[in-house]
Amino acid sequence: MQAESVSPVETLPSATELAPQKPPTPWTWRVGIAVGILLIGGFAYILRNVIGPRGQAVAGIFCFFGLVAMFSSNLRAVNWRTIGWGIVLQVILAVLVLKVPFVHDILVDVKNVVTHFIDFSDKGAEFVFGNLARPGDIALNPGKEMIFMFAFKALPPILFISAFFTMLYHYGILQRIVRAMALVWFTSCARAARKRSPWLRMFSWARLKRRSSSNLTSRA
Repeated sequence: MQAESVSPVETLPSATELAPQKPPTPWTWRVGIAVGILLIGGFAYILRNVIGPRGQAVAGIFCFFGLVAMFSSNLRAVNWRTIGWGIVLQVILAVLVLKVPFVHDILVDVKNVVTHFIDFSDKGAEFVFGNLARPGDIALNPGKEMIFMFAFKALPPILFISAFFTMLYHYGILQRIVRAMALVWFTSCARAARKRSPWLRMFSWARLKRRSSSNLTSRA
């Protein structure tokens, strides 16, 4: 009896696959939007003395959205409700900032905190690079007193010493130096301790005897 073949589980189509595909943006729409952008920009330039900066800003908003729409691959698929809510939220935020003193003061305080926090990086740059972190000192004040440059005075010796000891460690020289220094230090401390305390002398003698007996046992 042959075993029945199990068919693989069929995956359900996603929502994007079930939704009807909308045609891409026609070239006639793109050309029309481009002509509209040129007309709006031209009128804003010609009437700049009449409409003022705010009128030019409004024209710039339409030109910006026109550029985005002109280069959109599928303008019919754009969710205009999302774009509308985004514009409404921007307008509400602008009104709160410009017309409500309480909100304006809060944003000014937040700006001061952020500016003060960023100043910490400036102080760090001055510590590392000295006057190079102050372009005004070099360009406007040529005789300004030079600040200590950590990057050019302290970092090179650190990098050189680090590379030098890394090379000594690579060739095994540093390990021998450390071993020799430890042996000299241990011997000098042990001799000083034996001269001052008989108890330490007895302890070191017992330890040396235990070590020598263990070495003889291992050799045997």
